[in-house]
Amino acid sequence: MTAAGESLAEPGAGVASVSQPSRDERSARTRGDWAAANGQLRTILESLFDDIARNVRPAEGAQLPTSENPRALLAEIGFLATDRNEWTQDGKNYINGVFKMLHTEGSHPGLSDEDHSTFRLHLVLITTRTFLRRLRFGR
Repeated sequence: MTAAGESLAEPGAGVASVSQPSRDERSARTRGDWAAANGQLRTILESLFDDIARNVRPAEGAQLPTSENPRALLAEIGFLATDRNEWTQDGKNYINGVFKMLHTEGSHPGLSDEDHSTFRLHLVLITTRTFLRRLRFGR
């Protein structure tokens, strides 16, 4: 399991739906299927924010219709910092930038090499670790 998957499996992490995409990403990476690995990275990150929203605001988080709504909720309650440009209303922020970098041409951006896929993986690992630590330990 990747470092992200191991962090997500820790007791009390509060995020369960990330485990399967993390295993799928690892399996694809092991096979050298970089496009499939890349495709799972966005799912991992979307699931992370969905689960965090459901963890900190169970009633509201469970009823949000799109993947961007949990992120907006997390910004609204101060989990995502607007003063550090983690989230802004104009969409020019770290979180949206990460999603754009992960999939510039949709969920499977076509052929990718190992270096580019590894860059994307590290971006997701750093982002995941940052927000899991915030969830676990607070600001």
